[in-house]
Amino acid sequence: MKYYAGVIFAIGSLLAGLLSLLRASSLPNEVPMHWNLNMQVDRYGSRTEALLFIPIFLVVFCGIFSLIGVVSSTRLKFNTVKALNIISAAIVVFFLLIHNSMLSQNPDAMAGMFPFLFPSLLLVLGVAMNGVEPNPWVGIRVPWTMSNPMVWRITHERASKLWAYGGVIGLILAMLKTPIFVPVLIFVGCILYPVFDSYRISKSV
Repeated sequence: MKYYAGVIFAIGSLLAGLLSLLRASSLPNEVPMHWNLNMQVDRYGSRTEALLFIPIFLVVFCGIFSLIGVVSSTRLKFNTVKALNIISAAIVVFFLLIHNSMLSQNPDAMAGMFPFLFPSLLLVLGVAMNGVEPNPWVGIRVPWTMSNPMVWRITHERASKLWAYGGVIGLILAMLKTPIFVPVLIFVGCILYPVFDSYRISKSV
């Protein structure tokens, strides 16, 4: 599989810039930039910040992932390249959706979309990380996984299943309109648990 992560972020930054150009004339001087867990706006930013923040953010990621490609893409194995490509696409979609909602000036857009974002990202991670090989860029990279290929393999087998199931459960809860902190807590818990699980695995193999 070819390494496309840098290209994906380049396309994402161009699309974000295009959205900014299309919405620039309709934005007020102050734009909602951050929401709390009750989906209430708790910080406003300038029109310029709203137009440029996410396009610049994606440009920075484009540079980082392009550098990864230059440095080591030929040494990365199939599943690692697949994971980097999928994760790159998921991050781009994640931030394009936020950018579009932020610029739309629809107060209900972010509240309706946000509960689905983190479970969806978790589900994508579950798919992407299935079978990923030891590498210097992506995965649960702690000393005990990096030093033992078996610990790495078992950890990522378990983590990919946990993230996929957690994502599905989070999406169901989002559709049931549970409070926003519930899907967020599921996301945080599913991301952190494999680190502790990997240490336990390292003591038993």
